[in-house]
Amino acid sequence: MKKLLTSLLSPFNFLPFTFKLCSCFLVLTFNPSALTIAQNPNIKRTYNWHFGEYGAITFTNDSVFVVNTSQLISDEGCASMSDTSGNLLFYTNGEAVWNVNNDTMPNGSGLLGSTTSTQSALIVPFPNHPNLYFIFTVCPQAGYVNGCSSLSYSILDMSLDSGLGDIVDSTKNTFLYSPVTEKLTATQHANKQDYWVIAHEWNTNNFITYLIDSTGINTNPIISATGNIHSGGANNVNTIGSLKVSNDGTLLACSIQYEDSMFIFNFSNTNGSIMSLVSFPSFYPYDAAFSNDNSKIYISDSWNGIIYQYDISVIDVNAILNSKFQVSSSSNNSLGLQNASNGYIYISNFYQQNISCIKFPNLQGLNCEYIDTSLFLNYWFNCRFMFPNIINSYLKDKEETIGTILKYNLGITIFPNPANDVINIDYNNNNVENVNIDLFDIYGELKGSYNKAMNNIDISSLQNGLYLLKFQTKDKVIIKKFIKD
Repeated sequence: MKKLLTSLLSPFNFLPFTFKLCSCFLVLTFNPSALTIAQNPNIKRTYNWHFGEYGAITFTNDSVFVVNTSQLISDEGCASMSDTSGNLLFYTNGEAVWNVNNDTMPNGSGLLGSTTSTQSALIVPFPNHPNLYFIFTVCPQAGYVNGCSSLSYSILDMSLDSGLGDIVDSTKNTFLYSPVTEKLTATQHANKQDYWVIAHEWNTNNFITYLIDSTGINTNPIISATGNIHSGGANNVNTIGSLKVSNDGTLLACSIQYEDSMFIFNFSNTNGSIMSLVSFPSFYPYDAAFSNDNSKIYISDSWNGIIYQYDISVIDVNAILNSKFQVSSSSNNSLGLQNASNGYIYISNFYQQNISCIKFPNLQGLNCEYIDTSLFLNYWFNCRFMFPNIINSYLKDKEETIGTILKYNLGITIFPNPANDVINIDYNNNNVENVNIDLFDIYGELKGSYNKAMNNIDISSLQNGLYLLKFQTKDKVIIKKFIKD
């Protein structure tokens, strides 16, 4: 079954029924009880969020509820992990780890993260070891705060403490790399079994990427020297910012808060390499989130507490800057952004009880439907800077089915991606008799042009790298990105 992305499209508003427009067909809703959900089991690993000052929410399919039992306090970084049935296992702020009963684990204190590090903690399952999880931590401001500037990990074993879990003492705070910034993220390998953990070295332009497979961590990282050097600022403040991987694992966003710069990179979830794609000015960027279809990026302006949307469907700096749209107001002090299992992007409003959201991140401007108060926490609890650091690729394969379906074929799909010799094109039964296809490299040089609907394109002669396919019909232009690997 093809994935469905919930959205709306104004040209179809005349239809006399409620509908959802999805990436490959139009869903007509006549009987709400007919709606069922079929999801990738890993999506349920993201169902429980603990954050801020005792803040917590839990997801059940497409519903979300406030939870009032969390013991976590963190100004910034945090992480939560659930099992594949959506049951909470544990959560952390990078300094301590709490179990499902909201008790600190016996050996769960003294981790080397920090509640003032942007992405202080990250949890990654140990492939083929269902009871084991890696907790990665990064220190604040590359050593300025407490002398610690390292990327470390500890292994948590859920079979310990009568099944409530605990840190394996021999692995606690195992050193990996130093010095690093406060930026830390992960995504699944293209094989859907292994993982990539991504951090950034301090005082260089090096991304450091670690492969995690069933044998453990490959401690020889892949080094990708690309983008700006992360250095400087009073008290090492240029360590501050975030890394976010798109849900499909092909794009990487990186912000350097006090340099007013936003960077988007191509990421290969096959070999872990990172290549520069585009950079553009953005005022005090703190956090970011990609739309589900990679056509938009949402960025928080931490100075004014505002969220902006940029259209990145065409990789051109001027076009991206001209598409800038203010999503939220400054009164909310909006900072953290996180994709969720229901397709929304949630927004953490600093020291406030209300959680905002973007309902339809794929859509342009006002159509993305920003909601100021999507959820309201207990008056004793509040948001701080960030939501939990989750593995966004778990969200990629969300699917929906409904009793009555009318196919309204909209999408064009290219595969495989990355590809070696041939790119295949699926028009999803679109009428594409009059379509022109242009193939460009990342520098805008035309590499091929076709005046008919090709089902496949030979790319064997191309150099390895990132390319764009432009599909143009009478009334539509669609840009698709792919990697020649």
